[in-house]
Amino acid sequence: FLALFVFTPQNSYITTEATSASPPPKFVELVVTPVKITEQDNLLHWVPIGAMDMLIQKLQHTPIEKASGHIMVVDTEDVLAALQRSGSRHQSDEALQSRQLRHAMGEITSLHTELFGSPMEYTLRYSLISRHNPQQGILSGDNVVTLLNQLAKRIPELLQMNTSAPYVAYEQRFADDAFIFGLSHFYQGSFELAEDYFTTAIHSGDSYPQSRRYLAKAIAAQGDIPRALAAAQEAVNYAQQHADNSELLRSQFELGVAQWHNGDWHQAKNNITATQQMAQSGKDLLY
Repeated sequence: FLALFVFTPQNSYITTEATSASPPPKFVELVVTPVKITEQDNLLHWVPIGAMDMLIQKLQHTPIEKASGHIMVVDTEDVLAALQRSGSRHQSDEALQSRQLRHAMGEITSLHTELFGSPMEYTLRYSLISRHNPQQGILSGDNVVTLLNQLAKRIPELLQMNTSAPYVAYEQRFADDAFIFGLSHFYQGSFELAEDYFTTAIHSGDSYPQSRRYLAKAIAAQGDIPRALAAAQEAVNYAQQHADNSELLRSQFELGVAQWHNGDWHQAKNNITATQQMAQSGKDLLY
C-alpha cells in the first residue's frame, strides 16, 4: 500500500491508503489527557498541561508505519475543552474519565499518564484506554523529557491497527499495579501500605529492581532501621547480581543512609563516599 502523511497546525492525521486487496482502513482518534503528578514540587508545576502538550506535539510529528488506517492526535486546546465540557478534568478514575470523554467526543482512545519520583529517578505510568482494549505500562528515566520521548515512540507501537495488542500476563499487570500503588502511597506518606505494595511487586513479577530500594525507604520511614538495613542490603545485592549500576549506586546510598540512622557512621561514610565516586565515574547526576 501507499502511505500518505498529512500534518495540520492543530491535529495530526497519519493516513494510509489501502489497496483493493486490503481490509477497509480504520480510524483512531487519540486524546492525550493532562499528566498527573504526585509531588507538589515547584519544578513540576508545568507538567500537567506542559508535558501533555509536549507529548501531543511529539505524537503529531511521529510517523506511524504499517497501520492499515489513520490516527488523529487531538490538539491540546480541544482536549481541555472536552474535559471541561464533560466535567471530567479532575476525574481520578481513568476508565470513568475515558467514558466521559467518549460521551463528549465520540469514539476515542484516551492516553492517561502519572509521574512519580524526582529528578534522575522518575517513573511514568501510562494507560491507553479504548472501548475494548485497555493497555498499560511503566517507563523509567532521568527526566520528564526523556520519558515523553520514550512514550511517544511506544504509543505508535500500541496503536498498530493491523495487529492485536501485545499480550501481557496477569502476573506482570499485577506487579505493575503493585509497584505503582506502592509509589503512590509512599509519596502520600502512607508508608505501611507502600511497604505492602512494594513487597507484593517484588514477589509477583520482580520486574522493577527499584521496588527493593523503595521498600527499604518505606521501612526506614516507619522508623524500623534494622529491617530497613536488611532491605537496603538486599537491594544492593540484587543490583550487583544484575549488573545494574544505576540502581546499585542508588541502593548503596540508601544503605548508607540506613547505616547512618543506625549509628554505624563509619560504614555509612564509606558507602556514601563509594556512591559519590560511582556517580562521578559513571556521570550519573543524581548524587
